[in-house]
Amino acid sequence: VDLSNGSGTTCGQQEWANGTCSSSPYSEPGNIESDILANDPGFPDDLMQYVFGVEDSPAGMTTLEQRANAILTNCDSLNTSSHGLYIIDGTCNPKSIVGSRAKPVILLIRDGDLVMNGNLQIFGIVFSYDSHPDDATTYDLKMSGGATVWGSLISNHEVGNANGTYNAVFDAEA
Repeated sequence: VDLSNGSGTTCGQQEWANGTCSSSPYSEPGNIESDILANDPGFPDDLMQYVFGVEDSPAGMTTLEQRANAILTNCDSLNTSSHGLYIIDGTCNPKSIVGSRAKPVILLIRDGDLVMNGNLQIFGIVFSYDSHPDDATTYDLKMSGGATVWGSLISNHEVGNANGTYNAVFDAEA
């Protein structure tokens, strides 16, 4: 966990909602507090099993593919009416708000980047998944311009380009 670049802060749900996150942070550059747990030995070895209840294996992926609403090559067709599980094979660069609090999405972005700009929002779970973590190909989260994920943002690989003004906001409803 590296908060040394930029102006990243973490805060409580109420502080974020009230617009006082920057003046009442939990963690901020140069001061990581107990809300960030880096290198936790209790962290799950298999995030697919932990999140979806299937092993990170070809058989587990087949099960997820069978459960999915659709398997897409990008996120262009997703919008506020989209809900449920979508597997995206490639880069996900939404063109509009995706999902809603009442009907959230689960986006499994397989072997691609998440790119969000210009105040775009996703409601639900975004799982950035590298299916070949031992090869040299890297994938990233490129969020800026007020982009917000309402729910949770999960990755089974390192991320490094989540920059600008972006928000990952826990939302129990979503």
